[in-house]
Amino acid sequence: MSANAVIALIVAVLAVAGLAFVKVGELAGVGRPAPYGSLRAPHGRLVRTVCLDDPAELGFAQRLARVGGLVLAALAVTLGLGLLVGGQFRLSGVLTPSLDLIAGCAIALALTSGEAGPWRALGYALTGYLAGGVLATAVGMGPLGADTATVNVLTMALGSLGLALAVAWMPAKSAWAREFEDGHVNAIRVSDRSAAARAYRALADPAWKPPADRIRHARAVDVVRAHREEKDDHGQ
Repeated sequence: MSANAVIALIVAVLAVAGLAFVKVGELAGVGRPAPYGSLRAPHGRLVRTVCLDDPAELGFAQRLARVGGLVLAALAVTLGLGLLVGGQFRLSGVLTPSLDLIAGCAIALALTSGEAGPWRALGYALTGYLAGGVLATAVGMGPLGADTATVNVLTMALGSLGLALAVAWMPAKSAWAREFEDGHVNAIRVSDRSAAARAYRALADPAWKPPADRIRHARAVDVVRAHREEKDDHGQ
């Protein structure tokens, strides 16, 4: 195995471990019973929740129009560079598609990172662009038998479309306050289409007013990290 492959494997393992760490925090106290004080139930059963955000959210079509228009404008500019300027920006090179990818991701981050977080927005944008780009490359180099410049144009077009669709489909994140069996209260931000959000909605108590000093932060990893620190403080 090459050094690059080893590095890629390590990054993938760390990413999966980080995701699992976050999910444990999101689902603390819900689902099948777990021992009190464990990572799955650090404060016992989750007893009630309340959403801290405005539930209003743009629909898919509105999000697609908002993101897609600017992404198409970036595509037009980069194609224009390749067609009119030439030189380093020729369509048969790698600079023009790379510039289009960077511009599209920057637009997605600027418009959606506040709703979903920068890493999540970037992940959806990259995945959408690469999915469209890979499809375009396979079709262009396979059935069409096109030259490099044509394949790059197809890649940029389908990549930009895939990016816009992925970002428009990406669910927003909402902040929730949670109260556990032992009286502990904290806040967390989760995807509106996640299993955690469904569990929180089932336990929602709109009349509950959680203490302001306990809901200043809304990060899933805080739940697990705080539990580990508490155990360390007690010498466990």
